[in-house]
Amino acid sequence: MKPELHGGKVNRAEPESEHHCSPVLRRNVAPTGDAAKHASNENRRLTWTVRSKSFDSSSVTTLEQAAAVVAAMGAGGRVDGSPAARPLAPPVAPGLSKMHKSPRNKNGGILQVYRNASFMQLSSRSDASGPEGGEIGGKRGEIGHFTDASRRRMLACLAKIENDQVPWFVTCTYPDEFDKFALYREEYKRHLELLCKRIERRFPAACCLWKLEFMPRKSGVNKGKIAPHYHIFLFGVPWAFEYREMVTDHVRLIEITPGYWDESVHDRGEWVKTCASYVHTAEGLSAPMIFKSGDVANADGIREWMARNWFDIVGTGLIEHFRAGTGVEMLRSKGGAFAYASKLYAAKSEEVVLTGAKPGRFWGVVGRKNLKFGRRDVLELTHEQSVKLRRTMRRYRVAKCPPEKRGKMRKGQLFSADYTVKLFATVEFWMERLPALIGSAPRLRQAGAKRLFTLLI
Repeated sequence: MKPELHGGKVNRAEPESEHHCSPVLRRNVAPTGDAAKHASNENRRLTWTVRSKSFDSSSVTTLEQAAAVVAAMGAGGRVDGSPAARPLAPPVAPGLSKMHKSPRNKNGGILQVYRNASFMQLSSRSDASGPEGGEIGGKRGEIGHFTDASRRRMLACLAKIENDQVPWFVTCTYPDEFDKFALYREEYKRHLELLCKRIERRFPAACCLWKLEFMPRKSGVNKGKIAPHYHIFLFGVPWAFEYREMVTDHVRLIEITPGYWDESVHDRGEWVKTCASYVHTAEGLSAPMIFKSGDVANADGIREWMARNWFDIVGTGLIEHFRAGTGVEMLRSKGGAFAYASKLYAAKSEEVVLTGAKPGRFWGVVGRKNLKFGRRDVLELTHEQSVKLRRTMRRYRVAKCPPEKRGKMRKGQLFSADYTVKLFATVEFWMERLPALIGSAPRLRQAGAKRLFTLLI
């Protein structure tokens, strides 16, 4: 690009935009011609003006030479013919441009871990991440389906529980003609509420983590219709316990003679005897016995107790529902419950849409005070340590995730300044290797920290 001569002056012809030139010269480039017309009168750029008496104008052939001449002379240019002149900005040191880089959060990170559990969370927030004292989020609307965010919160709640807490897996279903008993939300939510209240009264140390699901009927008169059912993780309840008398409109459990218990249910207007149990009263024989199949002798069992109470709450009056309406399974470890929840508790929104109703909450916890969470420790990390740990956690998640499912992993916070990374893994395994992963041991801010709002755990 050659200079243009006008009456002893050399006016540089500039590119259309300052982005078309070298990043080093962006501060010294000024638009001229048509581009200068768009600049405001108050913030107009300088037009390079070089006087022929000071140097040989024919030697100026490039933008770099013109910038060097102006910087060496320490002279300014005229502002669109105005007699006032202002000095140019100092030259920028050569190097790579940083204009493509977004501002980063240089604050340290906070690592929360639940000891003897399976939950880790690394978070970092900038100073201007949100208004102080402002409300977080808005008013929640009516819940219409099981969202991905709700599923993640449920899995996080399970992961924070101590690893040695193994629950019973309970399933509560409805009979074929469910539309007579649980067609509307008020009905099946009332059944769940009554069942949880009975569990709390019978087992004061119990805790229920329940999940509502919908599934189309595969047989019967209502084949193809969407029916609700519940899954419950039951904590703090023994498998076998003493009998307790129960007399209602649908179930009778009576001790006829010492140690002899008779059970009967109301089936289609008649009382039908289901079983009779004898509890030994002699010393050495009265201890409850649990067989490999889960059957109980010399005591009442959680399977029989759930069948009686769920049948009485729903009030179907059908012995088929008494025998097949509930199921209780033994889990070998808490990992089995977590695996079941993470795989089969998918967001089945299409079934809910077919019902044409909004069922409300899809999961919850009853008796949270009895749920044993791991000890919560809070550790402070520097910016460099949090970046290293964040990358390691991300790589671990990718390595553990099957290749066909990696495309569904959340990536919204990979490049944001404020981030929160959660990991469901064995905390003790990570804590042993944490100093080697981040280069040094982090500082423990608080051991056994308690949350300000326990209901948000």
